[in-house]
Amino acid sequence: MNDPAFNIGPLYQMASAFTGAVVTAVIITPMDVIKTRMQMQHRKCYIYCNGLMDHFYVVQKSKTPKIKESTMSVNLKGITETFLNIRKAEGVKGFWSGLGPTLLLALPTTIVYFLTYEELKKELLKLTHHINDRYMIDASFFVPLASSMPARFLAATASTPFEMVRIKMQSEQMSYRQLGETLKEIIDTRGIVGLWHGLPPLIMRDVPFSAIYWTTYETIKSQFPEYRSKFLFSFISGGISGMLAATLTTPFDVVTTHVQLEIEKTIESLSIARRLNELYRNRGLKGIFSGLSIRLYKVVPACAIMISVFECGNRYFYNYDRRKN
Repeated sequence: MNDPAFNIGPLYQMASAFTGAVVTAVIITPMDVIKTRMQMQHRKCYIYCNGLMDHFYVVQKSKTPKIKESTMSVNLKGITETFLNIRKAEGVKGFWSGLGPTLLLALPTTIVYFLTYEELKKELLKLTHHINDRYMIDASFFVPLASSMPARFLAATASTPFEMVRIKMQSEQMSYRQLGETLKEIIDTRGIVGLWHGLPPLIMRDVPFSAIYWTTYETIKSQFPEYRSKFLFSFISGGISGMLAATLTTPFDVVTTHVQLEIEKTIESLSIARRLNELYRNRGLKGIFSGLSIRLYKVVPACAIMISVFECGNRYFYNYDRRKN
């Protein structure tokens, strides 16, 4: 866990994290677009949860002028059909809808998240050494758990407005002008705090995900210290950790996607528990875990790419400093 390659300056860690985020975003965005479309093909029912609707509809037309309806059909049954639908209706560029906001999101999120995590981990490791010496108890297992949760909370808070923009662009074909009009409508109806409308379910999804991911990843690394400097080992370990975390937090991912697409003040505000209950009542476990397969196809390689590029970058800068000095 106390890898010397991570004992580098924050600017180097920032460069590693940002590089990893850009590489991951470019590769994974098509899967993220498909996942969002699969989850949101029935979204009208979940937005208007007033007990009157007993069937599902495609996305409604926005009140914002000239925003196109979703090109999705109502009964998409899987990844292949969703892929072909997007390809036919929007062309290849449709798979990179929202890439701009995704890249914009990468900068503040990765910097806040990874730097906060590493700094907290460094300080907590010092504290656990004192605990180990005084009480003869190995408390290092709790370090990634305690470091990852506040780090992800801060990152989620900083990134929520950008996350909302990204999901809107992926769920509907919008120009940047149309997107600006949509954001203006959000602020007009909900106020500036409306940009953080989806924060509670986002925290409910991302904080547990982060805790599960980092605890699993650091545990795997600690069990095989001789391999931790290998790119392939980081890639596989990151993928396994991401798969476990993604599976356990998928229900909150579904809720988060629905909440962030709501823009009308008249929509009934539902608690996370009520939303999950509504999803279960209408579609059963399939509704709660909507898009799990595509989320795994996206999250597993994303986690693998991000952490392996991040660690590879850290080791590069660590060796660069050693050669320089």
